[in-house]
Amino acid sequence: MENVRRIRDGDPSSSAKAGDADGGGSSSSKKRKRDDKEDNTPSSHENSQKKSKSSWIPLHEVLIQAKEKMQGPEKSNGITFAFMGSSGCGKSTVIMKVFIDQIFGKKATRARKDKEYIIQIFTMSAKSDAFKELPKDILVDPKGLDEDNINFCYHMNEEYKKKYNFFIMLDDVLDIRYKDLVQRMFLTMRNTNISSLVSIQYPKLIPVSIRTSVYFALFFFFNNDEATEQAVRGWLSAYLPGKSIREKMYFYREWVLQNDGHNMFLMDNLNHRCYKIDTTNENYNCIELQMNTSIAETEPSRKANMSSYNINQTEELSDSE
Repeated sequence: MENVRRIRDGDPSSSAKAGDADGGGSSSSKKRKRDDKEDNTPSSHENSQKKSKSSWIPLHEVLIQAKEKMQGPEKSNGITFAFMGSSGCGKSTVIMKVFIDQIFGKKATRARKDKEYIIQIFTMSAKSDAFKELPKDILVDPKGLDEDNINFCYHMNEEYKKKYNFFIMLDDVLDIRYKDLVQRMFLTMRNTNISSLVSIQYPKLIPVSIRTSVYFALFFFFNNDEATEQAVRGWLSAYLPGKSIREKMYFYREWVLQNDGHNMFLMDNLNHRCYKIDTTNENYNCIELQMNTSIAETEPSRKANMSSYNINQTEELSDSE
């Protein structure tokens, strides 16, 4: 598969300048013709967008380019990620093989001349195979979540004007007690140059009020229908094929069960895009899913509409508690 995708946000910039104010000589006329020709030539960004709709692209390339809108060598903002899936579906492996080895680890950032990150992982699975070969500069707390440490990072960057590029990863250590912490990480701490990744087993642990502040969400296999429905209805329904939530859930489950239950979906809220991810041989490659724009493609039955209303009401009541 050809690694051809490059994503950039916004309109392609133009380097054309206006002609001299003193009048248009022959050289100015030629320059205007040349500029007009350049304006009519499709940019590499436009070409890559067209090609990406039918091309498989490495996951790390998609994320590196997609996050440039908020985070880069000259931008001190935090990025937020959420991994959602049952235990044993490959979430810790993606953290190691993609996020550390290919995006945020020192070796990866130095290779592309990006800024370096202070990475901390809070986990109850520090001895799992996924974390056996972590670089020595990665800080791992095997006792689970440490709120005092996270708050320390926040106050450090408040005091020193976002000087430190913190990346805090919470690997399957969250439960319902920490919903307030997740909200602070995704709404407040990201503005102080703290990137966050939370890996959880139930989508309902992400409050409805902050879903749009989760810049990138990865969805893995769920071992129950309730969690699958929450992921589809609350996040992915606009991109999955099917005329009802049940059909969309079937498509979701059929895809994530492939490759021994390790395939996944990526929701890019920064750029309003969605991808399905193939994990054959632990090579993570994405292909974009198009948003459903036809009523005929998405029109649910009256019964499905009522079910959606009831579930949304239940979620709102649960979040308020």
